[in-house]
Amino acid sequence: MLDWWEYLLICSFEFRCVRKPSLHLALLQSDRRAPVIMNILYRSRFSFGFAIVFVMIASSVHAQTRAIVPSAARQAEQRKVLDETFEISKATTNIKRQDVVKKLMDVVETSAEASDDFYVVLTAVLALTKETGEFTVYQKVAGLLVELFEVDTAKEQARLLDEFLKSSKSASVAKPAIEEAVSQALEAASDEKRSADALAILESAGATAKRLNSPSSVKQVITDARTKVTDRVSMRKAFEAAKASLLINADDPVANKSVARWHVLQSADWQTALPFVMKSGDAKWKAAAELETTLATADAMAQAAVGDAWWDAAQTETGAEKTALLLHAGEWYELAQPNLTSVIKQQLLTKRLGEIAPLRGTAVAKSTSSIKPAPAKSPFADEPPAPKGWVDLLEWSEGVNWSDRGIDWGQNVEGAVGRNGLTFKSNPYMNYPLPGILDGDYELEVEFTRTAGADAVCIIFPIGMHSLQLEFSSMLGEFNGVSGVDATWSGKNETTRRPGTIANDQRHRARIRVRQTEEQAEFRIDYNDQKDYIRWDGLLSRLANYSGTNIWPHSMRRHVWIGAYNSKVTFHKVRVGMTSGTIRRDWITEKDREADLKDGFVRLVGLKPTEATSDFYPAVANQNPTFRERHEKTWPLITRDFRPSADFYAACAPSRLKCPIPPGAKSFSVVAMNHASRSTDFILEVDGQRLHRSGAIETAIIKIDLPPKSTLLELVVDPMGNSTADLSYWCYPRFHSVAANAVLDKQLDGKPGTMKFTVASHSVGYGEFTHNKNPFESLQTATVVHFRDAQPCDEFLFTIAKSSTKYAIPEGMNRFTAIGYNVISFSVKYEVLANGKVIYQSPKAGIVPIDVNLPPKTKVIELRVDSLGDNTYDHSIWCYPRLHRK
Repeated sequence: MLDWWEYLLICSFEFRCVRKPSLHLALLQSDRRAPVIMNILYRSRFSFGFAIVFVMIASSVHAQTRAIVPSAARQAEQRKVLDETFEISKATTNIKRQDVVKKLMDVVETSAEASDDFYVVLTAVLALTKETGEFTVYQKVAGLLVELFEVDTAKEQARLLDEFLKSSKSASVAKPAIEEAVSQALEAASDEKRSADALAILESAGATAKRLNSPSSVKQVITDARTKVTDRVSMRKAFEAAKASLLINADDPVANKSVARWHVLQSADWQTALPFVMKSGDAKWKAAAELETTLATADAMAQAAVGDAWWDAAQTETGAEKTALLLHAGEWYELAQPNLTSVIKQQLLTKRLGEIAPLRGTAVAKSTSSIKPAPAKSPFADEPPAPKGWVDLLEWSEGVNWSDRGIDWGQNVEGAVGRNGLTFKSNPYMNYPLPGILDGDYELEVEFTRTAGADAVCIIFPIGMHSLQLEFSSMLGEFNGVSGVDATWSGKNETTRRPGTIANDQRHRARIRVRQTEEQAEFRIDYNDQKDYIRWDGLLSRLANYSGTNIWPHSMRRHVWIGAYNSKVTFHKVRVGMTSGTIRRDWITEKDREADLKDGFVRLVGLKPTEATSDFYPAVANQNPTFRERHEKTWPLITRDFRPSADFYAACAPSRLKCPIPPGAKSFSVVAMNHASRSTDFILEVDGQRLHRSGAIETAIIKIDLPPKSTLLELVVDPMGNSTADLSYWCYPRFHSVAANAVLDKQLDGKPGTMKFTVASHSVGYGEFTHNKNPFESLQTATVVHFRDAQPCDEFLFTIAKSSTKYAIPEGMNRFTAIGYNVISFSVKYEVLANGKVIYQSPKAGIVPIDVNLPPKTKVIELRVDSLGDNTYDHSIWCYPRLHRK
């Protein structure tokens, strides 16, 4: 194989690797740096020297531990290269500095690797954002610096924050930094060794607020934080003493109360606190905790009873304890109220919730606003239902040749794949997709034997559009675990990691049970004879496709994948039983082709191209070949006969829309959508009270009850630290005269009715704020697909502009249809050629339906995508590409 520098220089010089896809795959599987490097190269369209700078940044070897900070001389040397490349010294205005920051952040987000070059990139961004006042970017980059390099994390965080505060030129710029300072100080105060640091952080924030004449409310926050730090230091001492006492006497009521008080007031962790509460000497606290932990029903009256118990317990408390208990009672009341049948009880809860509402703005409320529902509130029954039947995925793999689709996954295995099993070669990152698309809840049974090697065995299993990665014997037998919860690798996630390895020459069994609702998800994993060996449930938006240096590249969504790392592993059984929904075979057989022809069409995804070229990667069928982090972001979401949304408000994040609530409105519904970056948080606030947040998600169907006498609804889009491609839509906003649980599905996109929705004022991150049209005049094909039609597409050709894909025309075909799909850059042009002549050109796209007749005697059809001079984010997809016979 080529040496790394030879390969990189060739790629940099020619800006293309399109004729060697197998080389890309080999590099991906042999070196963890490859995904980073290839993404940088494909996005680069500059000089040879510029590409070399990217190569130097991206080609550093990933370290399992943090890297050493480069010497001053080395930093100075690399700054010269960086300055020449990005012309940093010429950025003398804020607009120019922001432009350089954007370019550097492209490097940061593509190549989070600890190297001398990367350190210089990070410090350059920090210096620029201090000038521009972009604290969100500054904070993100500061976090990367302390994560990747050998510095004292706490002290470096404090130092960088202090520098930003001192450089702030206005109170508005300093405000988020002051809020972060307060947060860091409160966190530092939790460690008794860092109480002095906490006060120093607040001293810096106070000096900045005074220098910039910040509003009194900001200064008061700092004063309150000083008081809280002092209280927390005292409470911490009591907490540590109580923990020591419990080692001697686990039933000590005073110590248990002290530990419970710490968890409730400092981290709002009620689930951790409850066992200690039940051993405390406080009868009312204990009774309420016992009622909560033994609740085994979703009955609204039972839930209200739990709230009543905490409400009663709060009446004997004062100060922070009383506030915490009332807020926790309010959580249960809010859960129960929509489903109560008793009008009197509903009125009582409304009255109490009204009394609790003012507390939500207090310091305690800020720490307790993230209280999680107790386990009894899970939407899932205790035991998943039994599968309706079984599909042998190894048997389905017989005769499948993935190379026809553009990537030869078969090169990772020894011999044939089929019902008799599959054996991986003993190389790094060996994996294989199994040709079944899972749509619903299911049970997966896997049996395997490792006959050589000591490293990981991998099972990638889907939950909706997300993929989670189960590893056994990871990192040479250090642990077993699941990657993908909170976008975290299993090695760093205590909730999904277990110590342990696997024995060679022994058959092992894994049973994975998956369930999900519109917002929640659950997986349970049995391992050999251990039931619920790993178990997790929570918000669906907390799941992501964890990617980077510790991931097997996988290019298809909603599939089961299996793999092994530097180990010879045989999989004997991989079978799926659906407990809801469907599983369908993801492979077009001869029988399928015959059926299609009988119906008068041919699916191009079932044909092998006669030729395929691209500036980065030639077309592949029904998969994303770039293996980028969370690459479900670029998975097309569109049905063949899609509709555009008829009623929507476009707002680029960060944005805030203020909407008056009409009299008589009891609930509100809206469908929030972002199909480009898919990394925005959709938030609903009523009269300053946050009632809903979606988490990072592409489509959120939201229904909320409105508190009595509420007047102002605010629709907020949080870009979650990165505003790239955050064109977001609020579709079909509707007020209703009934409770949220009574809003019918057909009302979500129904007629507005008499309760008018209006936007009184707004702020958006960039572009215009618009109603029922795209905010950018140049992007009129940037259609927002109706949410009911924004479904995963499993029939598409994935290309990156510029690209060309040619097919021989089967006899009798005389028409071509497809949907051109580019929802990120909106800056490509789709072209169809017949026998080398252009017969169709799209406008600048966007999403464009394509329907063109083929001239007589057409032998070859060519599908081209023009990048229009800019290849940035040009993932350009041909959805449902088909030939037809009239």
